[in-house]
Parts: sequence; C-alpha cells; structure tokens
Amino acid sequence: MVAVTVHNVLAWEPESEADLRFFESIPWCARILNSPGVSAYRVDFHYRTERGMDPVIHGFMFRGRGILKYNSFLADVGALRPHDPKQSVEIDPGSLVSCASHLEVQSAVDISKSQYPVHIDIFTLGQDLPGFPRTIHGGVIALLADGLCARVAHMHRDPANQIYTAYTNTRFIKPMITSDDDGTITILVKAQISQLKSAEGKIVVMASFEGPGGIVYATAESMIIENVWKGRL
Repeated sequence: MVAVTVHNVLAWEPESEADLRFFESIPWCARILNSPGVSAYRVDFHYRTERGMDPVIHGFMFRGRGILKYNSFLADVGALRPHDPKQSVEIDPGSLVSCASHLEVQSAVDISKSQYPVHIDIFTLGQDLPGFPRTIHGGVIALLADGLCARVAHMHRDPANQIYTAYTNTRFIKPMITSDDDGTITILVKAQISQLKSAEGKIVVMASFEGPGGIVYATAESMIIENVWKGRL
C-alpha cells in the first residue's frame, strides 16, 4: 500500500471558479479554504453534471436541484487546526438545529495526530435532497459518505490494486436543516485515512460532515479492501 502519497485520480472532478468564489464568500468556509496548506483540486474537465465520486452520484445528485455547488480541496498534514470549543458558532438563530450540545461531539477526523492529508469537500445541497421537510435525507448523507471515503482510499491505495468497500457506517448526530430563504444548506466534509492495514490489505477512512463553527452533523467510518487488479471483477 501507499502510505501518504496522493495519486492524481481526479480527472472527473472539474474545479469551478464560480463555486469557489461562492464558498469563499461564506466566512466560516473562507477561514478553512484560505488556510495555508489548503489548495483546490484543479483539472480541466468541464462537464458540471459529471462531477462527483462515481456514476451513481453523478446521475443522482448532480442534477436538477440536487448538489448546486461543489469544490474539492486537499489540506496538507498539519494545515488545519482542531476546532476550538470556545469559538463562536455562526448559526442562524432561526435554525432548528440546537447548538448548545454540539460541542460534545468532535470531528471524526483527527487532524492533530494523523500523518495523512485531509480531503475537504464543500457542497451546497439543493431543494431536491430533503426527506423530512427542510431536513436533508439521511440516504443522501450516507451515499456521500460512501463515495467520499472510497475516493480517499482510491487516492492512497497501491496503484496496482483495485478497491472494494467492505462497509461504510454512518452516524447521524444533528439534522441538516435547510435555509428558510432558499431551501439550501452548505456543508463541509473532511475525510482522512485513519489506518492502513498493509498486511491485511485494508484501508480505514474517517469522515465528518460539518457546518458553521465546527458543528458536526454526521460522522462515518469506512473500510476499503485492496485486491490485485486482474482486469475484471
């Protein structure tokens, strides 16, 4: 397995300057994106509807009023600081999310100790993705968790190997409540290698779905199995 090297397999993910400018206009996003050591993925593939982790996500969520805006970033080891619990939380007072207890839950991504870079994805989720009114469907979160964790593992795997997901466990902590104004919500997902079990051919990836002030909406753990690529499934 490859321990830390990140392979450039992002040819299907176009970098959108318009989306980048939008996210940089959001103060809590801008603080992360403008941190030293955080950089946007940049490729030339321009088809907006083809952005995402795999064909299922391409076809399901990058259409209509699904995922409206999206950017991917890579944070060097040590570039991000753990969230300070004393930092103020920038949440709309009218939101249904209670902020008082969110600090009890920390990000699943341990950025203070890991030797691996943090993969950051920012999404604006649109009006077609709620399940319960004004609440993003849990299946959307689970699908994103599975796709993002698999992509991170794919980027750190031995290039000679194929990967398969053994499991992705998603824990829902806080509902993702959309805006009263336009029915959207912007979230940030951090994903990072947690363990590389070389002898067993296993990669464990942790992910955390976050919002303003470090609020954690959901966490995920995924185990990906590496097999020697034989040209067919």
